Amino acid sequence: MSLADALFLYSNLYRRFGLGSPKEANESLEWQGFIKGLEPLKTHRERLDWIQRFYLDAKPEPIPDQQIAFGCFHLDAQPAPKPLRIHFLNTDTDGVSPLAPAKRSLRKQELSDLFGYVKVHFPESTEVMGISWLYHFPSYRSLFPKAYGDSRVPFTGMTRFQGSSSWGQFLQHDGSIKTNLKADFLQRLERLNLTKPWEVFPLPTYQVRLGIEPFYDVYDIP
Repeated sequence: MSLADALFLYSNLYRRFGLGSPKEANESLEWQGFIKGLEPLKTHRERLDWIQRFYLDAKPEPIPDQQIAFGCFHLDAQPAPKPLRIHFLNTDTDGVSPLAPAKRSLRKQELSDLFGYVKVHFPESTEVMGISWLYHFPSYRSLFPKAYGDSRVPFTGMTRFQGSSSWGQFLQHDGSIKTNLKADFLQRLERLNLTKPWEVFPLPTYQVRLGIEPFYDVYDIP
């Protein structure tokens, strides 16, 4: 596998460069330009410098067209019978973790607004799902119905490395690197199993899924 293919399939650079959905990569002149600049470089330092320069010149990452933002939560509303999908993105600008205890009521209100919107605009929806490393933490799971968090199972497979569901675990809320997870990750890379690359991530990514009615109950949606 070429370095270009590896970066496309197993990193979230395409999204972080503000290029939208990786499904559109074949039509992206910007991504083609990035690869063209990367391919002649021989050393790790040269490649890293090029990636950083390209990122600094990139446009902001857009919210996908099918997602609707409610504070830090984004709703990916797919037509039934497909489940609704919940995403989390730190949009706070006060320098405090979006999952700090003092913000718990704000996050719950955002979820209440989200499911109130679902009840009106997607009344046919019957199921909710999520995929994220955040479900590793009780503090995050406690924002949702208990049965939702309790449904979590490790999410494996080769099609989950182009977003933040795994890579997001390495960033603090201020964008700095979590040095302990970085060190753990680099050690795990030394024993990488190419058939199970998800095993190198220190925190597992979980999938959760639950019928929608408990969400209406928890957030008092009539």
